[in-house]
Formats: sequence, C-alpha cells, structure tokens
Amino acid sequence: MAIQEIIGLTKDGKSTQIKLQERKSQLNSTFSRLVNSLDQAIILTDIDGFIVEISDKASALLRYTSEDLKGESLQKLYCSLHNKQFFKNTWAHIKSTEHTETELWYQNNDAQLIPVMQTSIRLASVANNIDYFIHAIDDISANIATQSKMQKLAMCDHLTNLPNRLNILQKLRDEVALLTTTQQKCAVIFIDLDGFRKVNDVYDHVTGDQLMLAGVKRLQSVITNTFLGRLGGDEFVIIYPFDDVQKLNTLLDNILASFIDPFAVQDHELFLGINIGVSIAPNNSSDPEELINQADMALHAIKAGEKRIQFYTADFLQCMQRQLKIEHCLKQAIETQELKVFFQPKYDLTNNKIVGMEALLRWTHHELGPIPPDEFIAIAENAGLIVNIGRYVLNACAQLISKLQAENKFCVPIAVNISGHHFSQANVFKDVQQALLLFNIAPEYIEIEITENVVMMDYDIVIDQLTQLKALGVQISIDDFGTGHSSLERLAKLPIDSLKIDRSFVLNLNEQPQTQAIIKAVLSLSAALGLKSVAEGIETISQEQFLRSNECTLGQGFLFAKPIAEDEMIALLNTQSDIKD
Repeated sequence: MAIQEIIGLTKDGKSTQIKLQERKSQLNSTFSRLVNSLDQAIILTDIDGFIVEISDKASALLRYTSEDLKGESLQKLYCSLHNKQFFKNTWAHIKSTEHTETELWYQNNDAQLIPVMQTSIRLASVANNIDYFIHAIDDISANIATQSKMQKLAMCDHLTNLPNRLNILQKLRDEVALLTTTQQKCAVIFIDLDGFRKVNDVYDHVTGDQLMLAGVKRLQSVITNTFLGRLGGDEFVIIYPFDDVQKLNTLLDNILASFIDPFAVQDHELFLGINIGVSIAPNNSSDPEELINQADMALHAIKAGEKRIQFYTADFLQCMQRQLKIEHCLKQAIETQELKVFFQPKYDLTNNKIVGMEALLRWTHHELGPIPPDEFIAIAENAGLIVNIGRYVLNACAQLISKLQAENKFCVPIAVNISGHHFSQANVFKDVQQALLLFNIAPEYIEIEITENVVMMDYDIVIDQLTQLKALGVQISIDDFGTGHSSLERLAKLPIDSLKIDRSFVLNLNEQPQTQAIIKAVLSLSAALGLKSVAEGIETISQEQFLRSNECTLGQGFLFAKPIAEDEMIALLNTQSDIKD
C-alpha cells in the first residue's frame, strides 16, 4: 500500500476514519497498522511540528522508539548543520502547502547523519478537523548525486557558502602538516563581527542575513586567495600561512580598516564592529582545535578601548580564569551594592567653577582587590549584566540630586555613561524617566554620555531614544569624540548638547603638533554646531592653557580633581554653594 492511498482514506473518510485523542499524543491501533504496512518510514506531527507517532520503519531508521520521540519537535531529528532558522523556514513552507518535499540531513540516536527526502502531506481529522502532517522519510544516502550535494552541505555553511567548522579543522590539519617541510608559520585569525543581534532585533533576520553576506564579501575583498571559513553565528576563521610577520600585521590592519565604513543594506546604513584574536602554529600549538580555542581566548581578552587585535600568549588561560571569576563576583556585587559610584567634577574653563560632574563606577573586591572599570565593564557587557549596572548608576545619581535638593544644597547636573548594549537590550528613555519620577527630580540634572562608536554603529536604535530624552529635557553628550568613525552628516542631526574630546588627544597635545590640530578642529566643529566642548584627562597646566586659549568650554581631569566619593563631592559643592546659575 502507498502513502497516497492512506492519505486518501483519511481525508475523505469513506473507508477508514481515524480517531485522534485530544492530547494529540497517540494514534489508534488501526492507523498504526496502516502506517506500518507502508514501505516508507512514517512520522506523524501536529500542526506545530510536534511528533505524535512514528512507524516501526521510522523507529528502525532513526534508532529511536516511538516513546522517545512523542511530544518532541521534529527539529530534534534535524542534524546540527541545520540551525533553528532553517527549521523555522522549512516548517513555515510545510504549513503553507498541501505537499512539500525537503532534502535535508537527519541525525539518528547514534549520532549518525542520514541524508533524507522528507515528503510532508497535510492530513485533517474527520472527527474534529484538527490538522496533522504525515512525513514520509526516504533514506537517499545511496543516491550519488545527492551524496555530492550533501557532502557540500556537510562541509559548507548554508548561508554564506563558506567552509564550516568541519572544513576549517581539516584545512588547518593540512596546513599544520605542511609546516614540518617548510620554514613558514600559520596564523589562525579568529574574527568576531559585532552587531547582528541588534540588527535582527530592530529589523529582521533577513536584514541580518544580508548584512552577514555583505560583511563576508568585504572580508573576502581584503584577503584574496586566503582561506576564510565560518565557525557559526558571527564567528569566522582565516587560515594564513606566512613567512614574514610584517605581512601578517599588514593583513590584520587592512581587515580592521575595511570595517570602518558602513554597509548599505535595504536602505539602511549599518555598521559592524570587529574584534580579532590570533594564534600561531607551531609557536602556540600544532593541534587545530587548540589553535582555534587559543585564538578565541585571545579575542575575548580584548578590553574596551584597546586595539581590536590580540595575539595569544601563554598566560591567557590565567586571564580567562580571572574573567570568569570577575563575572561570578560581579553578579553578587550588583546584588549587594558593592559597586560604588564616584564623581569627577567638570569645570568651566573661563572661571574654574564646578558646573557638572561625571559619575564613575569603582569596585574593590574583598579577594581580587581594586578592579579597573575597563575590565569589569567589558565583562559585564559580555555577560549581559550591563543594563542592571546602568540602571543602578542612574538611580544612584538621581538619588544624590534628590538628597541635595531636599537639603537645599547646591547641585549640578550629573553625567551618566550608558553602554550601547543598554540601548539595544532595554529602553534607556524609560529607565531615565523612571529614575526621574522615582526621585522626583528635574530632567536637566541628568546628562547621558554615550560614545561616538555607539551612536554610529547603532544609529537607528539610538537616535530614537536620544530624541525622546532630549524632548524630556535630559542633556546628551558624545563621549570619546575623535576615536570612532563619525559621519558628520549624522552628527549634525543628533539631539546633543556637547562633545567630549577623548583623553588620548589631551594627553599627547604637547608632544604631537598634529594632535593640537585635531583638537582645534574638534573645538571649531563644536562651536559651529552650537555645542559645548568638554576636554577630559587634563593633567597639566600647559594642557589647560592650550584648551582655554582655544576656547574649550569645560574641562575635567586630575589637574582639577580626581574622582571622589559622594561625601567628598557634596563637601566640594558646598564650597561654592553661593554660586548659582
């Protein structure tokens, strides 16, 4: 008997009627006998793709019993080469048609991959009109042409058509083996492209996929005739044999430079961040898996604000252990309020009066000691803790302002640094609004600082919330200006109040004439746009004099005051309590 005959019987009900139980977990014995009479393996699922019954032949093919699979999603049988999006797309197509044929890989209970043709036919119950799908599964591993296609699928990433992890490892084995007969070395370049999650959340996965393809195309334009593979997600590996380390460094710099410009995708201008970790064979290892893990470890050792390339060294394992320790302790520190908010005053450079302050987070752990903010903030971002930290600092600042106003004391606006992850994972506008309402303070006493890169990389996400914040009366500042890749056209459209010159420019202004030219240009741009200019990291009188003479509006740094605790800040404000704008 063929599957089409059974489908006909169940659809018109003239010869056989199938009674399906309410829980849709079992078929009656009549139907079981019918499907077991077929020459094909049969799987029955409900409308959502959950398995109701499998035939004996399906059980033999898949090495699962019927009880093993009842209630499981059909996706359980799809091998790991097919991701969730593949199943989602495939199932949407099955539901939209009466008859669908899909060529794919199954994975049985013994972890063996089986190339199959899955024929899916919609089946309606006569009794209660509940839809089911019958899937006839044909093992096509004997088909030579299909074998070739499946081999490609097994070794290539389905979206980018790049070599996948299996292929990467094989290529790396071959390259490492060649090193024994040459004087060359081989670099494993682990690349992480940052930004897809935000694009998928704000737009859709189609836009994210197109951005992925555009990113791959740009990588390929830089590394002509060099092996590039995709490990999965936003992670890629380049395998680069070399005999001149300068050529390797040039390649790495060119890769970084190629991601400065935005990507044009579906009428959107989108940026991708990039981090690179590198391991070297045979210096670090000759084992392919270990080399990839080492390059990955190097990548994750990159700290915020540092150059986005990191080579693996022997002490990285210890660094990774420290990171895991900090992540664990950080979760507790948030709950126990072990993190402390310090404040650094901002001074009007025309009269040396305090006109604002910046909130800076500090953390001294009882076991690890003082932990630098750059280190624990980067870990918090990777661990998904940064939104809670941002809210904690916002509330602490709002509470301080409320306290000063309740005691009739002089207070100035407080600037709070907000991570780009906070914008994409939550709603900064709502968090600020809630803090203002909770502590009953005026919005002009809160200033939001975001880095230039955050604005440019997440422009569509950020601009929306900044516009709302500006309408609320909150001040907005662009931090670390001059270190990112700003679009002047976009900058002019931003609802901002001030530009902060990055401390790296201030630090070098006396030694490098070109740095002075850059600072003058930023100050001129700021004045032309009607914005306040803020210089951070001022440590010497000569730096202050240069900035003052070039009409920089505000300054902060160790020359004026180091970051200080709340009580010290209140005492400092009290010294000029008679000066109010």
